Amino acid sequence: MGPWLFLIYNNDLRKIRDNDNKVGLSAGDTSITVTNSNQEGLEATFKTTLTDITARFEANFLSLNFNKMYYLEFRTKNCIDTTLDIIHFNTSTVNVTYIQCLGLVTDDPLTWNNHTE
Repeated sequence: MGPWLFLIYNNDLRKIRDNDNKVGLSAGDTSITVTNSNQEGLEATFKTTLTDITARFEANFLSLNFNKMYYLEFRTKNCIDTTLDIIHFNTSTVNVTYIQCLGLVTDDPLTWNNHTE
Protein backbone atom coordinates (compact mmCIF):
# COMPACT_ATOMS: atom_id res chain seq x y z
CA MET A 1 0.00 0.00 0.00
CA GLY A 2 2.93 2.35 0.73
CA PRO A 3 4.20 2.65 -2.89
CA TRP A 4 0.66 3.32 -4.13
CA LEU A 5 0.13 6.12 -1.63
CA PHE A 6 3.54 7.57 -2.54
CA LEU A 7 2.61 7.67 -6.23
CA ILE A 8 -0.85 9.10 -5.56
CA TYR A 9 0.55 11.94 -3.44
CA ASN A 10 3.60 12.68 -5.61
CA ASN A 11 2.23 12.14 -9.11
CA ASP A 12 1.30 15.81 -9.48
CA LEU A 13 4.96 16.83 -9.04
CA ARG A 14 5.26 16.33 -12.79
CA LYS A 15 3.27 19.55 -13.19
CA ILE A 16 5.88 21.84 -11.63
CA ARG A 17 6.14 25.33 -13.08
CA ASP A 18 9.19 25.10 -15.33
CA ASN A 19 8.76 22.73 -18.28
CA ASP A 20 12.54 22.16 -18.47
CA ASN A 21 12.43 20.31 -15.14
CA LYS A 22 12.16 16.53 -15.28
CA VAL A 23 10.67 14.56 -12.40
CA GLY A 24 11.59 10.93 -11.74
CA LEU A 25 9.45 8.96 -9.32
CA SER A 26 10.34 5.55 -7.91
CA ALA A 27 9.06 3.72 -4.87
CA GLY A 28 10.27 5.90 -2.00
CA ASP A 29 12.44 8.36 -3.93
CA THR A 30 11.87 11.42 -6.06
CA SER A 31 14.50 13.01 -8.25
CA ILE A 32 14.15 16.27 -10.12
CA THR A 33 16.44 17.44 -12.89
CA VAL A 34 16.73 21.22 -13.12
CA THR A 35 18.55 22.71 -16.10
CA ASN A 36 19.76 26.19 -16.94
CA SER A 37 22.59 27.56 -19.04
CA ASN A 38 24.18 29.80 -16.38
CA GLN A 39 24.91 29.62 -12.64
CA GLU A 40 22.57 32.43 -11.54
CA GLY A 41 19.70 31.10 -13.63
CA LEU A 42 20.25 27.59 -12.31
CA GLU A 43 20.13 28.79 -8.71
CA ALA A 44 16.97 30.83 -9.33
CA THR A 45 15.28 27.92 -11.15
CA PHE A 46 16.26 25.53 -8.36
CA LYS A 47 14.82 27.82 -5.67
CA THR A 48 11.61 28.33 -7.64
CA THR A 49 11.25 24.59 -8.10
CA LEU A 50 11.77 23.96 -4.37
CA THR A 51 9.13 26.57 -3.53
CA ASP A 52 6.66 24.96 -5.94
CA ILE A 53 7.33 21.46 -4.61
CA THR A 54 6.92 22.64 -1.01
CA ALA A 55 3.57 24.23 -1.91
CA ARG A 56 2.36 20.99 -3.52
CA PHE A 57 3.42 18.98 -0.49
CA GLU A 58 1.65 21.38 1.87
CA ALA A 59 -1.51 21.17 -0.27
CA ASN A 60 -1.46 17.39 0.28
CA PHE A 61 -0.73 17.79 4.04
CA LEU A 62 2.81 16.44 3.60
CA SER A 63 6.21 17.86 4.44
CA LEU A 64 9.67 17.49 2.94
CA ASN A 65 12.51 16.05 4.97
CA PHE A 66 15.18 18.67 4.27
CA ASN A 67 17.80 16.52 6.03
CA LYS A 68 17.51 13.96 3.22
CA MET A 69 17.56 16.48 0.39
CA TYR A 70 20.72 17.01 -1.64
CA TYR A 71 21.72 18.00 -5.13
CA LEU A 72 24.29 16.93 -7.68
CA GLU A 73 25.50 19.51 -10.18
CA PHE A 74 26.67 17.89 -13.40
CA ARG A 75 29.60 19.67 -14.99
CA THR A 76 32.32 19.10 -17.54
CA LYS A 77 35.92 18.46 -16.49
CA ASN A 78 36.91 21.97 -17.71
CA CYS A 79 34.16 23.74 -15.75
CA ILE A 80 35.07 26.09 -12.91
CA ASP A 81 34.20 24.43 -9.62
CA THR A 82 31.47 26.52 -8.01
CA THR A 83 28.70 25.48 -5.69
CA LEU A 84 25.18 26.77 -5.50
CA ASP A 85 23.97 28.37 -2.30
CA ILE A 86 20.53 26.82 -1.93
CA ILE A 87 18.80 27.68 1.34
CA HIS A 88 15.16 26.73 1.77
CA PHE A 89 13.30 27.27 5.07
CA ASN A 90 16.60 28.14 6.78
CA THR A 91 18.09 24.77 5.76
CA SER A 92 21.01 24.57 3.36
CA THR A 93 20.79 21.94 0.64
CA VAL A 94 23.87 19.72 0.54
CA ASN A 95 25.95 19.46 -2.64
CA VAL A 96 27.22 15.89 -3.24
CA THR A 97 29.76 14.58 -5.76
CA TYR A 98 27.83 11.40 -6.57
CA ILE A 99 24.43 9.82 -6.01
CA GLN A 100 23.00 6.32 -6.12
CA CYS A 101 19.56 5.83 -7.58
CA LEU A 102 18.12 2.38 -8.21
CA GLY A 103 21.60 0.83 -8.13
CA LEU A 104 23.18 3.26 -10.59
CA VAL A 105 25.93 5.46 -9.14
CA THR A 106 26.30 8.75 -11.02
CA ASP A 107 29.05 11.28 -10.32
CA ASP A 108 29.20 14.98 -11.20
CA PRO A 109 31.66 14.84 -14.15
CA LEU A 110 29.88 11.69 -15.48
CA THR A 111 33.03 9.53 -15.40
CA TRP A 112 31.19 6.49 -13.95
CA ASN A 113 34.24 5.70 -11.76
CA ASN A 114 32.15 5.29 -8.59
CA HIS A 115 29.72 2.98 -10.38
CA THR A 116 32.38 0.65 -11.79
CA GLU A 117 34.14 0.39 -8.43
